Amino acid sequence: MEKEELSQEEKEKNRSAFEKIKEKCEDDFEKQITFINAGALGLTFTFIEKIVPFPNAIQLWLLIVGWLFLIWTLLVNLGSHYYSKHQIDKTIDDMDNNVPNLHLIINKRNRIINSINISTIITLVLGIFFIVIFVSVNAINMAKQGNGQNNPQKGGKEQLRRTIPKVAPVNNNGGKQTDSSGTKK
Repeated sequence: MEKEELSQEEKEKNRSAFEKIKEKCEDDFEKQITFINAGALGLTFTFIEKIVPFPNAIQLWLLIVGWLFLIWTLLVNLGSHYYSKHQIDKTIDDMDNNVPNLHLIINKRNRIINSINISTIITLVLGIFFIVIFVSVNAINMAKQGNGQNNPQKGGKEQLRRTIPKVAPVNNNGGKQTDSSGTKK
Protein backbone atom coordinates (compact mmCIF):
# COMPACT_ATOMS: atom_id res chain seq x y z
CA MET A 1 0.00 0.00 0.00
CA GLU A 2 1.37 3.38 -1.00
CA LYS A 3 1.64 6.16 1.50
CA GLU A 4 0.02 9.32 0.17
CA GLU A 5 1.94 12.46 0.89
CA LEU A 6 0.28 15.87 1.19
CA SER A 7 1.86 19.07 0.01
CA GLN A 8 2.68 21.76 2.55
CA GLU A 9 -0.20 23.83 1.21
CA GLU A 10 -2.65 20.93 1.64
CA LYS A 11 -1.37 20.31 5.16
CA GLU A 12 -1.91 23.97 6.09
CA LYS A 13 -5.38 23.95 4.56
CA ASN A 14 -6.33 20.76 6.43
CA ARG A 15 -4.80 22.06 9.65
CA SER A 16 -6.82 25.26 9.37
CA ALA A 17 -10.02 23.24 8.80
CA PHE A 18 -9.29 21.03 11.80
CA GLU A 19 -8.55 24.07 13.98
CA LYS A 20 -11.96 25.56 13.06
CA ILE A 21 -13.67 22.27 13.86
CA LYS A 22 -11.81 22.03 17.17
CA GLU A 23 -12.81 25.59 18.10
CA LYS A 24 -16.47 24.84 17.29
CA CYS A 25 -16.33 21.65 19.37
CA GLU A 26 -14.86 23.52 22.34
CA ASP A 27 -17.57 26.18 22.11
CA ASP A 28 -20.27 23.52 21.91
CA PHE A 29 -18.71 21.66 24.85
CA GLU A 30 -18.88 24.75 27.08
CA LYS A 31 -22.49 25.43 26.08
CA GLN A 32 -23.57 21.83 26.61
CA ILE A 33 -21.98 21.66 30.06
CA THR A 34 -23.80 24.85 31.03
CA PHE A 35 -27.17 23.78 29.58
CA ILE A 36 -27.08 20.32 31.14
CA ASN A 37 -26.01 21.76 34.46
CA ALA A 38 -28.67 24.46 34.52
CA GLY A 39 -31.31 21.96 33.41
CA ALA A 40 -30.39 19.55 36.19
CA LEU A 41 -30.58 22.32 38.78
CA GLY A 42 -33.93 23.48 37.43
CA LEU A 43 -35.39 19.98 37.45
CA THR A 44 -34.40 19.44 41.07
CA PHE A 45 -36.12 22.68 42.11
CA THR A 46 -39.26 21.54 40.29
CA PHE A 47 -39.04 18.10 41.92
CA ILE A 48 -38.78 19.67 45.36
CA GLU A 49 -41.59 22.13 44.69
CA LYS A 50 -44.10 19.88 42.96
CA ILE A 51 -43.42 16.28 43.95
CA VAL A 52 -41.55 15.98 47.25
CA PRO A 53 -41.51 19.19 49.31
CA PHE A 54 -38.65 19.57 51.79
CA PRO A 55 -40.71 18.52 54.84
CA ASN A 56 -41.52 15.17 53.15
CA ALA A 57 -38.09 14.57 51.58
CA ILE A 58 -35.65 12.06 52.99
CA GLN A 59 -31.89 11.81 52.49
CA LEU A 60 -31.61 15.55 51.76
CA TRP A 61 -27.84 15.27 51.96
CA LEU A 62 -27.90 13.56 48.54
CA LEU A 63 -29.63 16.58 47.03
CA ILE A 64 -27.28 19.03 48.71
CA VAL A 65 -24.18 17.14 47.55
CA GLY A 66 -25.63 16.99 44.02
CA TRP A 67 -26.31 20.73 44.06
CA LEU A 68 -22.79 21.44 45.32
CA PHE A 69 -21.26 19.41 42.49
CA LEU A 70 -23.44 21.20 39.92
CA ILE A 71 -22.62 24.64 41.33
CA TRP A 72 -18.92 23.74 41.43
CA THR A 73 -19.18 22.65 37.77
CA LEU A 74 -20.65 26.01 36.78
CA LEU A 75 -17.99 27.94 38.69
CA VAL A 76 -15.09 25.89 37.31
CA ASN A 77 -16.53 26.20 33.81
CA LEU A 78 -16.74 29.96 34.20
CA GLY A 79 -13.19 30.06 35.55
CA SER A 80 -11.95 27.98 32.63
CA HIS A 81 -13.30 30.57 30.20
CA TYR A 82 -11.30 33.27 31.89
CA TYR A 83 -8.21 31.05 32.17
CA SER A 84 -8.37 30.10 28.48
CA LYS A 85 -8.65 33.74 27.43
CA HIS A 86 -5.71 34.62 29.65
CA GLN A 87 -3.60 31.78 28.19
CA ILE A 88 -4.42 32.86 24.64
CA ASP A 89 -3.28 36.40 25.46
CA LYS A 90 -0.03 35.01 26.90
CA THR A 91 0.50 32.85 23.81
CA ILE A 92 0.03 35.85 21.51
CA ASP A 93 2.59 37.79 23.57
CA ASP A 94 4.95 34.80 23.44
CA MET A 95 4.59 34.63 19.66
CA ASP A 96 5.27 38.38 19.35
CA ASN A 97 8.39 37.98 21.50
CA ASN A 98 9.59 34.90 19.59
CA VAL A 99 9.72 32.71 22.69
CA PRO A 100 11.66 29.52 21.90
CA ASN A 101 9.87 26.14 22.02
CA LEU A 102 6.50 27.86 21.94
CA HIS A 103 4.78 24.70 20.73
CA LEU A 104 5.82 22.94 23.97
CA ILE A 105 4.46 25.82 26.04
CA ILE A 106 1.20 25.77 24.08
CA ASN A 107 0.88 22.01 24.58
CA LYS A 108 1.36 22.43 28.33
CA ARG A 109 -1.28 25.18 28.45
CA ASN A 110 -3.69 23.03 26.46
CA ARG A 111 -3.16 20.06 28.79
CA ILE A 112 -4.15 22.24 31.73
CA ILE A 113 -7.27 23.47 29.94
CA ASN A 114 -8.15 19.89 28.95
CA SER A 115 -7.73 18.78 32.58
CA ILE A 116 -10.11 21.52 33.69
CA ASN A 117 -12.64 20.42 31.06
CA ILE A 118 -12.37 16.79 32.17
CA SER A 119 -12.91 17.86 35.78
CA THR A 120 -16.13 19.68 34.80
CA ILE A 121 -17.39 16.53 33.10
CA ILE A 122 -16.63 14.51 36.23
CA THR A 123 -18.29 16.98 38.62
CA LEU A 124 -21.33 17.27 36.33
CA VAL A 125 -21.74 13.49 36.23
CA LEU A 126 -21.31 13.26 40.02
CA GLY A 127 -23.87 16.03 40.57
CA ILE A 128 -26.41 14.33 38.33
CA PHE A 129 -25.65 10.97 39.96
CA PHE A 130 -26.37 12.26 43.48
CA ILE A 131 -29.55 14.00 42.33
CA VAL A 132 -30.81 10.87 40.53
CA ILE A 133 -30.17 8.84 43.70
CA PHE A 134 -32.04 11.47 45.76
CA VAL A 135 -35.01 11.44 43.37
CA SER A 136 -35.06 7.63 43.28
CA VAL A 137 -34.93 7.27 47.06
CA ASN A 138 -37.75 9.77 47.52
CA ALA A 139 -39.89 8.30 44.74
CA ILE A 140 -39.54 4.84 46.29
CA ASN A 141 -40.31 6.26 49.73
CA MET A 142 -43.45 7.98 48.44
CA ALA A 143 -44.59 4.80 46.71
CA LYS A 144 -44.08 2.77 49.91
CA GLN A 145 -46.01 5.29 51.96
CA GLY A 146 -48.71 5.57 49.32
CA ASN A 147 -49.27 9.20 50.15
CA GLY A 148 -48.60 10.99 46.92
CA GLN A 149 -49.60 14.62 47.03
CA ASN A 150 -51.88 14.25 44.06
CA ASN A 151 -53.78 11.27 45.44
CA PRO A 152 -56.88 12.63 47.18
CA GLN A 153 -58.17 9.16 48.12
CA LYS A 154 -55.23 8.61 50.46
CA GLY A 155 -55.85 11.24 53.08
CA GLY A 156 -55.63 14.36 50.98
CA LYS A 157 -57.71 17.42 51.80
CA GLU A 158 -60.04 16.94 48.86
CA GLN A 159 -62.38 13.99 48.46
CA LEU A 160 -63.59 12.51 45.22
CA ARG A 161 -67.15 11.89 46.48
CA ARG A 162 -69.33 14.32 48.34
CA THR A 163 -71.28 13.20 51.40
CA ILE A 164 -75.00 13.75 51.71
CA PRO A 165 -75.58 16.55 54.20
CA LYS A 166 -77.62 15.74 57.32
CA VAL A 167 -81.09 17.28 57.46
CA ALA A 168 -83.26 18.17 60.41
CA PRO A 169 -85.85 15.50 61.30
CA VAL A 170 -89.27 15.96 59.69
CA ASN A 171 -92.10 16.68 62.11
CA ASN A 172 -94.94 14.28 61.17
CA ASN A 173 -96.57 14.02 64.64
CA GLY A 174 -99.04 16.80 64.40
CA GLY A 175 -96.69 19.40 65.73
CA LYS A 176 -95.12 17.17 68.34
CA GLN A 177 -91.37 16.96 68.09
CA THR A 178 -89.39 13.76 68.33
CA ASP A 179 -85.80 13.34 69.27
CA SER A 180 -83.31 11.40 67.23
CA SER A 181 -84.50 8.08 68.72
CA GLY A 182 -88.07 8.76 67.56
CA THR A 183 -89.62 9.26 71.02
CA LYS A 184 -92.19 12.02 71.44
CA LYS A 185 -91.43 15.01 73.56
